[in-house]
Amino acid sequence: MPQMKPKICFVGLKCYNLIAARHDIGIIGGAEVQQLLMARWFVAHGYDVSFVTFDHGQKAVETIDGLRIVKAYKPEAGFPIIRFFSRWLALNFAMRKVDADVYYQRGAAAETGQVGLWCRYQRKKFVFGLASEMDCAAKSFLMTNFRERYLYLLGLKLADIVIAQTKQQQDLLELNHSKASHILRNSGAMEEVSDSWPNRENREILWIGRISPEKRFEWLLDLAERCGYLKFVVVGAGN
Repeated sequence: MPQMKPKICFVGLKCYNLIAARHDIGIIGGAEVQQLLMARWFVAHGYDVSFVTFDHGQKAVETIDGLRIVKAYKPEAGFPIIRFFSRWLALNFAMRKVDADVYYQRGAAAETGQVGLWCRYQRKKFVFGLASEMDCAAKSFLMTNFRERYLYLLGLKLADIVIAQTKQQQDLLELNHSKASHILRNSGAMEEVSDSWPNRENREILWIGRISPEKRFEWLLDLAERCGYLKFVVVGAGN
């Protein structure tokens, strides 16, 4: 009897607008794009894949391109003070509804601890993905308060597997948090730039992102210098 493939759930609260091509809501970042690329790969290889996302008025459960989408709560939902707990309960309810074997969450946030705790009590596997070197810092400047920092560090500790993007992230995580990780570099579908391209002088490369040290903008400058036959267009603001 063939072994059943595990059911996978991506807890990507900001991913719905990208999955559903809803350009009128939210902000799309690299973390969301990478999660969707991974999810589509798993679907193409026969895995049962779900997402837990924000509630943007969509159905409670829907399927888009083979991905099952379960909504948790509205980004602005709840009243001050108590909304933290009501959102947490809604997140737990959505994860229970998915009933996956493995839950993946990416980027340092309070959800890291919330997902990690739920997976530990439900005896599910929790995989955490580092979004940047800031997630490996001894004191993350992206954490806005003690509660958020505490939950992130707790989730990091509870993670069964941590995925790093680079060797530097792996080393920083080990140095600052004594946590081992596996390297899985970012991926994407890209047409090869080669001499076989017709009218290659008319090709354009579009770069979108924050112009900040962690984005390695200098790499694009090096590429532009080497590929003088290509036109490079940059969209981004200084951080």
